[in-house]
Amino acid sequence: MFRFVSAFAVSIFLAAALCAAQDNFFRVTPYLQRPATDAITIMWLMQNDAPGRVEWWEASNGNAKVFSGISSSRLAPELGYDPRQTNYAKPYLPFTVPYQHRIRIEGLKAAARYCYKVECGGVTYTNFFRTAPLSNSSVRFICYSDSETEPESTGSRVSWDDPKDEKASRRYLIDQTAGYASNIVHMIRRNPDLILISGDLAEMGSKQVDWDEFWRHNAGAYNDPAGAIPILASPGNHDYHSYTAEAGEVGMRKYLSYFEFNPNGADVEQDRQERFHRLDYGPATLIFLDLNNGPDGDPSRDTNLRLSDKTCRAPDFNEGSPQWNWLEAQLKDAQLKSKFIFVFSHQCPYSVGPHGRANGDKGRENYEEWLSGVPTRCLTPLLIKYGVSAWICGHDEIVEHSVVKGKAIGVDGKARSHKLHVYDVGFSGDGLRGRQRTAKKNPYETFRVHTDSKEIWKDGRLIDGGKHYGHLEINISPDKKGRLVAEMIPVYIFVGHDEDGKPSKFERRVYDDVIRIYPQEQ
Repeated sequence: MFRFVSAFAVSIFLAAALCAAQDNFFRVTPYLQRPATDAITIMWLMQNDAPGRVEWWEASNGNAKVFSGISSSRLAPELGYDPRQTNYAKPYLPFTVPYQHRIRIEGLKAAARYCYKVECGGVTYTNFFRTAPLSNSSVRFICYSDSETEPESTGSRVSWDDPKDEKASRRYLIDQTAGYASNIVHMIRRNPDLILISGDLAEMGSKQVDWDEFWRHNAGAYNDPAGAIPILASPGNHDYHSYTAEAGEVGMRKYLSYFEFNPNGADVEQDRQERFHRLDYGPATLIFLDLNNGPDGDPSRDTNLRLSDKTCRAPDFNEGSPQWNWLEAQLKDAQLKSKFIFVFSHQCPYSVGPHGRANGDKGRENYEEWLSGVPTRCLTPLLIKYGVSAWICGHDEIVEHSVVKGKAIGVDGKARSHKLHVYDVGFSGDGLRGRQRTAKKNPYETFRVHTDSKEIWKDGRLIDGGKHYGHLEINISPDKKGRLVAEMIPVYIFVGHDEDGKPSKFERRVYDDVIRIYPQEQ
């Protein structure tokens, strides 16, 4: 079912005209959520509330019994359009409120592949899904951040740093839409079990057309990886954006409507149950945090001075908060149950980018920042204590790998040397930021594309290296001795081009920073 529209030949105008001509159609094609060893959720959005019939059967059995069920549907007003934000020359969808369909399929076999078919209002969709594997299984995850989708991305070629001349201005070889789309194509080719996003999915969370653009890449006209690969995410500041008055919650209501995560069970209100969450998948525990807001009036403990406690429901993350207490309980439990623990959040604690500046309102010229990731460093001792394998973030939109050393306390109570790997993987489809610096270096940095992957040119053409769109791949599999190991692979999509700069090929390449992490690394 996966597809890639080369050069996006099907225009937005024609797509909108086709939708308008139909009584019913998929506004978002069926996509997978909340995977488990014995269950999965399928969701989609329709133009109307026609009942949906879902059939599924085990793919490996030619005589498998076909099961069926009927979806529930509801009008989703939170996914409607603000009339002040609908003045676009080429709308992708008609500006109507959609119906959201959902079905939870249970009683499935672990680590099994199933085919499924959705029939709803005269239209049909087919794909497959896999249930979660057992704890000793090999798995593959694709991780990224900062897709920041918006219709305006089409045709927008971002500023691309020139490593030879800091004052030079040049544009990247392809626009942001093609960059994200080509990235997704190469993700799909790797057949991952999950796609894990560290925030900033849409450019402006309160703007519906930006979410339409996200799903057009992931469950729509451009491609549909989410139809076979569950997507999990942490919210970023752009998913709350804009920051005026109550608008941050407008964006989060959309985010929480699109996704279905396991309720965290923390001592928080219902609308905060899925802003931070956990999933155990194979040998790994995946923990997703919302670090978008700390206490107002204390820049050292707040990551977003533009979000007000009075209007924003983003949970505090500092010591003693419900999210902190929940996180420590999950880490303690995961240390007993899982071989690897990966934590996902948007704000990166260690970075040479602009968000690596300390929070404050004196301006960047005084090395202060409104949207700093620095306050999240308060979590570092906790993550090291419980032996977290890697903390995967975004926000600064660079490719940077840091290692913080400390002592982990094992389940036997003994202290052991430990390395916490921290990644900024914010290079999936938005800007290709990289040159901006903080006043100080990042003392924990071990790899950064702009210093460790030099561009190589020959006869006017880029041969290799440099900053490109890409993602982080995590492969967990046995080594030669049968021990499970997590291989961390930073991937970039190299755009080959002719002498005139016209793209001619898209290749999956790997930066020279592949590492292996063993459980409770010594």
